[in-house]
Amino acid sequence: MNYKDVVIPLGLIEYCDKIKFLFLFNLGYPMNPKLKSLIKRLLMPFNIQVPVTVNGVKFKAIIMQGVGGSNFDLSEPWMIDALRRLLFLRPGAAFVDVGVNIGQTLLKLKSLAPDIVYVGFEPNPFCVRYTQELIRVNQFTNCEIIPAGLSDYAGVVTLIADSEADAAGSMITNLRPGKIAIRRQHISVFPLDTIAKDVLPDNIGIVKIDVEGAELEAITGMKRFLIERRPLVTCEVLHAHSSEQLSMVSGRNDQLIRLLNEIDYRPYRLLKDQAQTQIVGLEFINSFNEEVWNPNTSPALCDYLFVPGEKVEETLKAFV
Repeated sequence: MNYKDVVIPLGLIEYCDKIKFLFLFNLGYPMNPKLKSLIKRLLMPFNIQVPVTVNGVKFKAIIMQGVGGSNFDLSEPWMIDALRRLLFLRPGAAFVDVGVNIGQTLLKLKSLAPDIVYVGFEPNPFCVRYTQELIRVNQFTNCEIIPAGLSDYAGVVTLIADSEADAAGSMITNLRPGKIAIRRQHISVFPLDTIAKDVLPDNIGIVKIDVEGAELEAITGMKRFLIERRPLVTCEVLHAHSSEQLSMVSGRNDQLIRLLNEIDYRPYRLLKDQAQTQIVGLEFINSFNEEVWNPNTSPALCDYLFVPGEKVEETLKAFV
């Protein structure tokens, strides 16, 4: 299918009733599933460009096949503050994004450092296509998307996702029992250690990992890379999906702690303010919380910074 660009000017948005506009694109507002499905079918032939402001910087966000609302109402606003501090610690360094989804982190990063070298790993074919289009319409430079996931072995696995760009899609089949995939999707995975010299620049300074439960495999597969390059690593480590999953998740997280200790990385929880917009400090941990996911409390507790042992002092100062 040949996609056509449709640009919605900012003046038109301001002229229209904003609530109806946001409702139309399902940006945080409830929508009848049948109406949502109909709108997606109507929008499928188009890439709709809409102005969006991130951290005071204007970009073009897109709706592709009815998908893209999360780039108009970006979640995790605290990430902008975290990225600002990390860029201060690693000026001029390149950035690796493990788990691109539809470019939420990319937009935040480019609002702070327009010329930064960015390499993203994303196994979901739809998300790869979406983010490449996001890069094109914004004329971002120094950006590459690698259409693969990171793991501790090279192979083909099944992606469990319940929508085209499911941000909670995972390669861990028993992470969320009962989750129904939209279709059987096969994705390629590789250990970063086997491909880093071919796809990454030398000056990697920051790595972001958001792989929905597969962080143990991703970090195991980049062990040599971390030992040699010593980047700062932000990583989401989720609570268990249910009480039945506690034992499995706790065992995996214990392995992750042992791995970090082995390569001399110190795990710190990112502490956020009540509004979840700013980082207020770092908290050293010896283990990850053994808790069942609670949507009211877990989002404040599941984001971490893994710091090379030799960089702890300067990192703590930057996060005061």
